[in-house]
Amino acid sequence: MSYLLYSYGGYALAAVAALLVIAALIYIVRLDGVRMREITGTRYRPLHKKGWIYVVTAGYFLVSIMICGLEVPRSCTATLSLNYDGASSGLYPNGTKFNQADVLGSEVLNIMEDKHVLSDVTAEDLADVLDISAKSSGGIDGDNYRVSTEYRIKYSANGKTDHLDGENVLQVFSAAYREWLSAQYTTNLEPLSKDYSEFNGEDYLDICDLLSTEADRIANFMYTLSENTRSFQSEDTGEGFSSIETRADYIRDTLVADLRAYVLENSLSKDTQTYLGRLSAENIFLDFEARKDRMTSNNWLAVMRKYEDDMARIVLVPTYDSYGQFYMSQTKIGVDEFAEEAEESADKMIELHARIADNEYIADKLSAEGEKSGSAAGADRMIEQIEAELTDTAERARSLVKEYDFRQANGYLTVSVSSWKSRAMSAVKKAAVLTLAVFVMLHVISFLGDIKRNRKKAD
Repeated sequence: MSYLLYSYGGYALAAVAALLVIAALIYIVRLDGVRMREITGTRYRPLHKKGWIYVVTAGYFLVSIMICGLEVPRSCTATLSLNYDGASSGLYPNGTKFNQADVLGSEVLNIMEDKHVLSDVTAEDLADVLDISAKSSGGIDGDNYRVSTEYRIKYSANGKTDHLDGENVLQVFSAAYREWLSAQYTTNLEPLSKDYSEFNGEDYLDICDLLSTEADRIANFMYTLSENTRSFQSEDTGEGFSSIETRADYIRDTLVADLRAYVLENSLSKDTQTYLGRLSAENIFLDFEARKDRMTSNNWLAVMRKYEDDMARIVLVPTYDSYGQFYMSQTKIGVDEFAEEAEESADKMIELHARIADNEYIADKLSAEGEKSGSAAGADRMIEQIEAELTDTAERARSLVKEYDFRQANGYLTVSVSSWKSRAMSAVKKAAVLTLAVFVMLHVISFLGDIKRNRKKAD
């Protein structure tokens, strides 16, 4: 019954006021119009003789209060404000395009349903009673188009959700959308996950390279985050991205370097002959590539010597800088390009020769004979220690990133739900406006009746 009153009561109240207006117009038509002298000359009966108007008005007001009051728990609005960088440009926190439909999308509604706070409703039921609209249409800010960052979320109960409180529904929506936004656009932690058991079958020097790569991965991941948020620190541990980056660098530059030195000093290999064969084969290919780069560099130098006298050394081009100021810019010419190509090939050749020399040094160390102070067991213990350090560092990094994402997500948006008091005051105002309209129209109809009686007396 209460839902029917909530659904149709407002229309009924408005219909009463509309019927009174229509009645007054019909009255005026039947009177063949009302002249100004009748309006000013008609003696209005004393108010105490028209007590029925006040009785009807008072009754209408009580009914209005009751019907409008039914809207308080069944209708509620909230303002969703997006506060992250890029929101005014129509973007999500990760730079992808914002879609208004996602706010009340199926994933958000499913999260609301899964929280089990709203009893006996499904995501489909919630889709029928929630609506979203932008509070502004955006505009032009300089050269950029700005979209709305505030949206109005409205809840209007139907038969399936009549038992729910509107304010509670929107509070659950706020938590669900915040959870969805955080899950969709938080940092990917995949680079911080690694199973070191994969290294067990590798040779010791290969394990050194793999461990160094993993330490690099963590350090680079932390460096990327610290570039944007250097001041961020964990509330629990006081750590920041830079401190974990430093720890990963220490693992790579000290612990892994010590392991590598230990392996070479003690000529440790799980299969020495196979590893030496690999180094020999690699050096053959490296030497071939180095010869190619040396020939390429020499060719470019020969071309440069042949044509340098035929080319201008400097070419000036009319140019405007970023401030719109004119200047003559020096540009590269063919000889410059030849020199750069020759230098690039020479640098590659030097790098390849360095790798060949390093491989030869490793081969000499692994082939060395004599009594050794270390053992494979010692290397295994060092590997376990480094893996434990990497695991701990990665876990601390994951915890820090999760804390960072959580704190960022809290600032991504705010949801302001209209209070019960404000909705109650709105209901009272609505009832008062309708009652005032009815009160005025009843007096108009009564006044028209006085004009009719005066005409009969005059006749």
